[in-house]
Amino acid sequence: MSAPYQFSIRDAGLAEGDDFFVISVFDASLPYLESIGSLAQWGSTPFSQRPGWVEETQRQVRESERSRISDTTDALRILIVEAELVEQAIEALDLRDMHSRVSDDGRSFVSVGFAFVRGNWFPTYLPAATVPQAGQFKLEESLYVEVMVSDNRTKDLFRGVGAALLQEVGNHGRSRGKKALYLNGWAGNERKLIRYYEQQGFHIVAEFSLPRPHKEPWIGSLMQLTI
Repeated sequence: MSAPYQFSIRDAGLAEGDDFFVISVFDASLPYLESIGSLAQWGSTPFSQRPGWVEETQRQVRESERSRISDTTDALRILIVEAELVEQAIEALDLRDMHSRVSDDGRSFVSVGFAFVRGNWFPTYLPAATVPQAGQFKLEESLYVEVMVSDNRTKDLFRGVGAALLQEVGNHGRSRGKKALYLNGWAGNERKLIRYYEQQGFHIVAEFSLPRPHKEPWIGSLMQLTI
């Protein structure tokens, strides 16, 4: 029997409520991170309660939609990963509390995660000595996965969201002539997140530490995947 779902990606802004989906997934990630010992990664204050954060996220969704319309590669694109449901899954799941849609041709999709992706870009918060270590590829040859989050509210229903999202982002990059994906991950909690990215094919190109007021430094790894 075929699997009850398969993954694909689409741009944010194509379905009503995409901005609220992104906001809710960020908030839902915090209890999960705390449950696995990674509270220090993003803290405990819900993102939606941080001053200006909701408005900025809604602005970014609009920016991503403009980038899609103009087909601009070297600008922010928010890519939502969806599970396309086959008939037996639709009958078995209660979709009322999920961010779902039905396409024009009648297919059913549930949003299960997203990635913020930028071309020709590295974060300004990375230490200046870190970026040159990325080497090998020119900046314009790469995409940077600024953040990616799976919806932990559906993690027991949909397995492999993170791997599928990275694979689809890689396909997105290749179709636009890119040669590499970069991202950075939190290196605390016994480097669990870094090991996960290594399992997806990424390798470490640099380590860094970011000071935080009244807290331990935020330690991270800059990672690269050839696509």
